[in-house]
Amino acid sequence: MDRSRVRLVRTAAWILAACGLVLLGWSELFAHPQGTGFGDYQFFHHSWEAARVSWMVEGSPPLWNPFQCGGIPDWADPQAQFFHPLFFLSGVIGTTLALKTFLLLHALAGLLGMYALARNDGLSRLSSAFAASTWATSGFFAWHCGTGHGNFIAFYLAPWVLFFWRRAVEDLRFVAALAFVLSAVAFAGGAYAFPFFVLLLGFELFTLLVGRRPESPPRQRVLLTVITTAVLVACMAGLRLLPIVEYLAYFPRNVSGDDSLGPREFLWMLTRDDIHEPGVPVAGHPWVWTEYGAYIGWPAVLLGAVGAVHAVVTPGRRKLLLGALAFAVLTLGSGGPLSPWTLLHQLPVFDSLRVPSRFIVLFLLYFCLLAGRALDAWRRTPSPGAGGFRHESPFVWLRWAGPWFCVAWTVAHTVSHQRSVIDDTWNGRDVFAKYPSSEFFMAAMPRPWEPASQYPAPAYFPSANVGTGYCYTGMAYRPAPGLWGERTPQVRARGAGVVESWGRDTQSLWAVVRFDSPGRAIFNTTYAPGWATDTGTLTIDRGRVAVDLPAGRQRVRVAYAPALFPFALGLTCLGLVLCAIFALRASRWSKSLSSARALVAATLALAVVAWCYARAPRWAFERQHPAALLSRS
Repeated sequence: MDRSRVRLVRTAAWILAACGLVLLGWSELFAHPQGTGFGDYQFFHHSWEAARVSWMVEGSPPLWNPFQCGGIPDWADPQAQFFHPLFFLSGVIGTTLALKTFLLLHALAGLLGMYALARNDGLSRLSSAFAASTWATSGFFAWHCGTGHGNFIAFYLAPWVLFFWRRAVEDLRFVAALAFVLSAVAFAGGAYAFPFFVLLLGFELFTLLVGRRPESPPRQRVLLTVITTAVLVACMAGLRLLPIVEYLAYFPRNVSGDDSLGPREFLWMLTRDDIHEPGVPVAGHPWVWTEYGAYIGWPAVLLGAVGAVHAVVTPGRRKLLLGALAFAVLTLGSGGPLSPWTLLHQLPVFDSLRVPSRFIVLFLLYFCLLAGRALDAWRRTPSPGAGGFRHESPFVWLRWAGPWFCVAWTVAHTVSHQRSVIDDTWNGRDVFAKYPSSEFFMAAMPRPWEPASQYPAPAYFPSANVGTGYCYTGMAYRPAPGLWGERTPQVRARGAGVVESWGRDTQSLWAVVRFDSPGRAIFNTTYAPGWATDTGTLTIDRGRVAVDLPAGRQRVRVAYAPALFPFALGLTCLGLVLCAIFALRASRWSKSLSSARALVAATLALAVVAWCYARAPRWAFERQHPAALLSRS
């Protein structure tokens, strides 16, 4: 058998083994195939189902979600996943199975990506498999992706970000792949993952520019890689990034981030395997154990520590150690006004991230590679028999069987830990309601003394055609205080008038009203920038969408049509075209791309894109907020 066929067989065997490991670890998802997930997964199931109703039933893009908050601009939510290509599986197998498939495919991508990264870093097959399985089945993914944080699924793409970055600085053809993965993170709802990956690439860029070695790529090529990637991502992910930029200006999310950990607690996160219940409070901290669990087990911790010592004495291998240390310090959180996390938390976007312990996923990325290096060093240790030990000495067994035992023990325990964490957490109520409402109404409203964000909207509300005034979203968004609940018409007339008929779909409402004198039609939906009317004058009434109308009988329709949507969609289409062209032509442009003119052109393109990101939200604001509306609001 020739080498290429052997390589193909090995690759197929590893992919099959990875599929088996993923299915074993996540088998709980299919104990109840239509069962929805625990905790925050109700929010994600709800979001997917609301988008399915809009996309598949009504044939319109899911820009507005009327089923929570009295209505919310869903396309602007950083956690939204319904523009991701895998979302359209929901039209074939339903949203519950589609979301579970989404999770499984990302878990498989994370496992394979970590293996590819480790092999690219020079690790052996066994050590690469060890690093990959330890990272991808760690407690971080078990707790976050298993018990509620559906937007953390995007963290599985971290190895591919690092892999394509390291290839791109050597060969610019990989820039398109790097940009595609980063854009996929944004479309996967990576509200945390995307800024974390920007920071990860910032660290890698810093080590390249500062720690120069003879074999390092030229600085010009490194800068060209950064700028070209930024341009392609800003374009391709425009459909996700632009509305987020716009709505962060409307509803800024400034949160405190003063949690901190000690070294002992940090070690505890990696080695504690005795908590199998989500929502368990952690003494002395504001968050539950879900935010701290990152179990990998003592063998992996000890191997990582040995790998760190080995990196200190091995030239050219200290980047892994520096990466592990940098993200370990950030994981420790607030350590005073000058601590790295405190300073980072002052920056835009990062000021909306509130849990520093989540940086442990990037620490583990480097730490598991260090553990793999220690495993390789262990396997390369000369046999003690050559130094005078008898051949049957136990040291010989330790030399050959020890690494295999560590791999088997770690994989068995991390997978067992994952299965224990998610046990009985995917049996929530089916998203398909048995008794859908013929007319939309608000089933529940926040009481005056309750926080509006107390309860997630049930996953089955969209298919039941039922809404709620409660909010459960990562945006700093609040429902209109004037909303009304129960089975009553969703349009009211104020003044000498009457509502003869009304109706709605997910993106619009209409009513036939008759006024004896000028009056106001009030719609039971929360106002947000982007609402427009086809007649009368749009206004705001106690936070609700309203239209001032003249006397007479008339049909009025209000629709959510954000001015930024066509521009953002066009930018994404342009980005896909540019990425495809770059991927196909980069090899032919290799000489021209190495010139200074290419760097200047890329810089100008980035300046244009940055200007669009700065100007487009302001343009949309002016277009959607006429002076008359602003004076009334």
